[in-house]
Amino acid sequence: MLHAREVVEDENGIPYVVRTKFNNGIKYKATETKKMISSLKGVILFGAENASFFYQKDEIR
Repeated sequence: MLHAREVVEDENGIPYVVRTKFNNGIKYKATETKKMISSLKGVILFGAENASFFYQKDEIR
């Protein structure tokens, strides 16, 4: 798991999913690093704090 300060925003990067009810859980696109662990595409995520569900059609980090 990465801390937010380790993630670099990059408009051409990969989706960075966090616990938010906005934008399908995607905070922004980020530069991919070797420390990131991907999740399969086609998954449903559950937001812990807000009880929201999000379907991610693309592979996410």
